[in-house]
Order: sequence, then structure tokens, then C-alpha cells
Amino acid sequence: MAPAHQLLRHRVSYLVAGFAAPLLFAVPIWSYITGEAVLVGRELDFARWRTFYFLAMTLALRWLFRGHQPGKQFQMLVGLFPVYMVNSIRALWYRRNKPAYYVNNQSGRRRTTPAIVLLAPQLTLLVLNVIGPFYALFTESASPRLIAANIVVSALAIWSLSHVCSAALRRPTWEIERHPVQFYANAVST
Repeated sequence: MAPAHQLLRHRVSYLVAGFAAPLLFAVPIWSYITGEAVLVGRELDFARWRTFYFLAMTLALRWLFRGHQPGKQFQMLVGLFPVYMVNSIRALWYRRNKPAYYVNNQSGRRRTTPAIVLLAPQLTLLVLNVIGPFYALFTESASPRLIAANIVVSALAIWSLSHVCSAALRRPTWEIERHPVQFYANAVST
């Protein structure tokens, strides 16, 4: 059984991925549409707080991922936020008992939902963060200083969510030594 601090680390990362990350990525969209800043005050203070938050988040995620490709792990963790959100809520629902177990790779019935439907939350945030700054400039719904302060977070959202979206929409390819059949066959034999 894992030590208590490791279990806490996993729970915190799931909660951050499920709830905090999508909220962070929705804030610029809200600012572009309404022209209101999340923080009340000057845009420079807003940019300072965002920078402080970004640095704190970077250090926290580096700690969570123990330095092993933190950028890629961040993309996958944040990009799968609907999975973590639903399962965090489900974990709260089943506090005392466990849900029924279903085998993942059972032959027979396969999920037939198209990938684009399953990616609706990620694609919505991605597209709105791409077109949001242009919408705000065209309609003049937000000041250019507020757009500039939010564009960094929009770029982070685009970078984070594009990896999961492109991975889900294209045919999977693996390096020969990382192909699942080869990789797991070697893991079993050692």
C-alpha cells in the first residue's frame, strides 16, 4: 500500500485537473466576452497575480510529477479534465462502498461514441480560447490591456488541450520499443 503522502498527492492532482484547470482556462473566455477582469484593479496587477499563480502552479506540478516530463504530464492531466471531474464526483458518491466493476478490454460490446463527441469539453475550451482574443478585439468588448493580460493563459490552454485533442483524433502511432504489445510483453517477461 502506498504511503499517505503519495495518496494525498494523487488526490490533489486529480482535483486540480478536474476542477481548477478548466476554471483557469474558462477565465480568459469570460474576460473576453464581458470585458471584466477576475481581479479588481489595474491590468498590471492582474498580470502580476497571473504570473505569480503560474509560477506557483509550475512549482506545484513539478512536485506532483517528480520532475518526469512535467510538460507532457501536465498536458495529459489537464487535457483529461472531464474524466477526473466525473470520477472525483463519483468517488464522493461512493464514499463507503465501491461501484460495480466492469472489465475494460472485454471482447464484445465496444464504445461507439465518436471521439469528437467525447472531446466536446476540451474542444469547446480550445476553440473559445483561440477565437476569444479576436472576438474581443473585433467587438471591443474588452480593453486591449485586458486582452494582453489574458492571452498568456489562452496560449497555455491552447498548448495544454491541443495535445489531448490531436492524440484522440488521429490514428495512434508508437515507437517500436514503446508499442503496447512489445512494451507489455517485455514487462511481463522481466
